[in-house]
Amino acid sequence: MKKLKKILIFFLILLVFLFIGFELFFVLPYPWYAGENLKLYPVKTNRYVNYDIMKNLSNDYFKNSYYGKRWIRKDYYKKGYNISLGKFLWLLETRRGIPSERPFSFEYTPTKDSVLIFAIGVNKKQSEFKISINDEIVFYKKLLPAPDKNSIIFNKFLKVFYFKLFPQKGYWKDYKIELKQWAGKKVKIKMTGDDGFWGNPVITEKRGKEFKHPNIILIQIDALRADLVKNGYLKFINELKNNGAFFNNAYSNANWTRASNYVQFYAKRNSELGLSTIDFYLHPMEKRFFYQNRFKSLPLFFEEKGYRTAAFVDNVFIHGFTDWGVDIGFQQVMDFEKMKHEAVYITDETIKWIKKNRGQPFFLFLDYNVTHFPYHPPVKYINLNEFIKNPGFALYKACARYTDDYVKKLIKTIEKGGDLENTIIIVNADHGETFYNAGRIKTDWDMEPVKVKAHSYSLWSEEIKVPILFYWKNRIKNINSDEKISIIDIPKTIVGLSGFDSPEDWGGENMSEYLLGKVVAHKGHSIIIEGRNEIGIIEGNYKYITGFDNRRIENLYDIKKDPLNKINILDKYPAKAKELRKKIYELYPSYYPVLVIDFDLGEKEGIIEFDSLSQLKFFGGENKVNIDNNRIVIYGKGSLYFVFKKFPSSMKFRGGKVRVGDEQIILSGKDLITNIFINKQNIPLLLNPYNQKLRQIKGFWLYITDVLSFVSSEQTNIKNGAGEEMKQLLIDWGYVKQ
Repeated sequence: MKKLKKILIFFLILLVFLFIGFELFFVLPYPWYAGENLKLYPVKTNRYVNYDIMKNLSNDYFKNSYYGKRWIRKDYYKKGYNISLGKFLWLLETRRGIPSERPFSFEYTPTKDSVLIFAIGVNKKQSEFKISINDEIVFYKKLLPAPDKNSIIFNKFLKVFYFKLFPQKGYWKDYKIELKQWAGKKVKIKMTGDDGFWGNPVITEKRGKEFKHPNIILIQIDALRADLVKNGYLKFINELKNNGAFFNNAYSNANWTRASNYVQFYAKRNSELGLSTIDFYLHPMEKRFFYQNRFKSLPLFFEEKGYRTAAFVDNVFIHGFTDWGVDIGFQQVMDFEKMKHEAVYITDETIKWIKKNRGQPFFLFLDYNVTHFPYHPPVKYINLNEFIKNPGFALYKACARYTDDYVKKLIKTIEKGGDLENTIIIVNADHGETFYNAGRIKTDWDMEPVKVKAHSYSLWSEEIKVPILFYWKNRIKNINSDEKISIIDIPKTIVGLSGFDSPEDWGGENMSEYLLGKVVAHKGHSIIIEGRNEIGIIEGNYKYITGFDNRRIENLYDIKKDPLNKINILDKYPAKAKELRKKIYELYPSYYPVLVIDFDLGEKEGIIEFDSLSQLKFFGGENKVNIDNNRIVIYGKGSLYFVFKKFPSSMKFRGGKVRVGDEQIILSGKDLITNIFINKQNIPLLLNPYNQKLRQIKGFWLYITDVLSFVSSEQTNIKNGAGEEMKQLLIDWGYVKQ
């Protein structure tokens, strides 16, 4: 009897712990945090940034560049640095800023309403921050970093719970100083510190006249299927749809997040940006091409128009410090990476940000990620009947309902604060999600069968059809359109609705006049989609899909009769296939392989010979490179990169080690020559650029990447002699030590 009693007590205690765990990790977003009842109060005063401190610092200040780890990197668009602080994979916040250890000063004549706004942050060390005006200290703070104990138990377990207790605090702290007591007098403002950072330091003032351009909030719900919005499944978003403009045939221009996001922010295809869509990682060369061209993004565009910009996301692709993405140009990014039920944090931090920046026009990007696999909704949102029929789809829909509630909280808070009539709301998704076709098999670009699930596997409708809706209270007409649009149309449309002209080199179409009721119809257009080594075009009722480099893959679908793209009608309509094939080849005419060579030859020389340098489209490298007719002489340590007009039949190398795939050939003798034959078949055998162990081997190695394989534009061409910049880039991103 006693034994049975002990067993019952044990199971009772176990059930209690299971219940508590279930509550904490499925019902509550995180322990001790249930969201805040935040309010916005109406304001009538419009403010603007009158003085951008970093922008007005002399060029001499930035000559001795500050380079630390990848968390601190040069801002390729503006003066200063992008500084990412926080607990990566839990909370990460990026600000545009400068190191506080280098004092700086400037002169300014404030008005009675001038306000100095800034943030301070630390990484590993205690830091002191001082601001003086005419040598009188007006601000002093000592900032401690979060605990960083040399303990596996603390860092792996306890630190996580420490963060859960204070999820909204991060490592950045915001402050402001009223300058009214110095109104009308020119003063000298000096900012000093030791081991920290100043974030987004600016001076704002009241706007002399009414600012007539609206705020913008772009809300992305990751992997949200178009049919959930089209069918009115999400109550609040359906309310926006019924009072705004919704497109029933809207598409993403890519089938996974990073590739889709860059189209949305730059109004260009990834191939035009020099960014590959195949791998999860971006090679430093891709970033080198990208940053050199200074492509204009949506947040950069609106910042130049006087807007404050910020992103509140679960999306590491818009941080430039990782190997996965680039800096988009936001002044501030708060990333709740991999946090369960992150919608509550994203919403509340957005409201807090708006409250701090009241009266200033803003462009905000929100990325809710709860709807991304794996689906972990709070239990109260799960429909039991749906769960019995299809558990995965039921959890996904529960995540969508949960997100819908927090979109509602955000919009209703803005409405109560009096800002909704002057705020454009856009709701979309980066791509769709596959459920109905679970288990379908397709042929991938290597002609191997692959099971299609979730997203990024195919260019079928479930993965690329997305909801796109525009809402602007009492301004945008109630439209339910069947015309085809895509994410690439969003930037020009937002800019047009805001009363500005778009950059000339942006793609997509401006639908603003149609949304505002100034024209009665909008004509759809061809839509280009870039997947992971697949490309497609949608035109009229047809969708054509082929491989990026493997053009043996060809599929043609009638998307009106076959909305799920199950029947390949390529043989039935050869003329239509030929027509769309021609358009794809016009957009992607050539395969330009990129050859990258890293060498460490010590005091020796290496000689590279091609049949003719005319085979090259362009190339660059470090200074330890000499060109002699069709020979390239290299010595010491460095890198080369080449973009070919066509595949060279062979490349000859003399002097050193050559590593190709798993084979290492040691060359010896004065005139010994090794021939390396490069063609499409042996590309997979060449060295993987992400294999860090092989990077440690001294000698000569090479690989081929398709960074620019499909770029028809000349914009991404690198100028000769850019080697030092390439070297510095490799240092910045941690591939080469200083």
